[in-house]
Amino acid sequence: MLCFYFYPIYRADKLKREIENELAFASGYMAILASAGIPLERIFYLMANFPFQSAFSVVARGIVRDVNLFGLDVISALKRASRKNSSKIFQELVKGLIFTVHSGGDLANYLKQKSKQYMSLKRLSLRKFTDTLATLSEFYVALFVAGPLLLIVMLAVMAVMGGSIVGNLGPDILLYILMYIGIPVASIMFLIILDAISPRWW
Repeated sequence: MLCFYFYPIYRADKLKREIENELAFASGYMAILASAGIPLERIFYLMANFPFQSAFSVVARGIVRDVNLFGLDVISALKRASRKNSSKIFQELVKGLIFTVHSGGDLANYLKQKSKQYMSLKRLSLRKFTDTLATLSEFYVALFVAGPLLLIVMLAVMAVMGGSIVGNLGPDILLYILMYIGIPVASIMFLIILDAISPRWW
């Protein structure tokens, strides 16, 4: 039951992170297209038909669909895409696009500036995450490598000596539980935590 509740939340967060991950490159590509004088609607059509599958191309396909099938103009389609996406950074990009189009501003220059901004944020986030990862790696080695090895040696010695540790559980049973359940589950939990703290600009 919990899976049905949390899975949509997980999928939405995953899509949000993938879009934010691609924004620096997507905005740079859009800036190149805008510099060539390609209108905004055509830019999103090209992004939607990008040869490589990406989260941003999925969003672009939604915008193109709203324009072609539902008859929306590109601005209304952008607003709809912004409302459907939980990424504040993507929403800010869309607001800037709409303002630039309405004010008759330089679309290519706006996208170039946003691409530079996103790339700087990406570099800064990766630098911070590298420092955090170094600390986590030491923690992982101490807790999930050295710790289990010590317990395995202790339980192996106790198994040779005989006797039980907890109720009817002998050292050999606890050893199997540690190796086949304890360590794998702990490692999976560590990976989940690592994924949760990974930067949105990864």
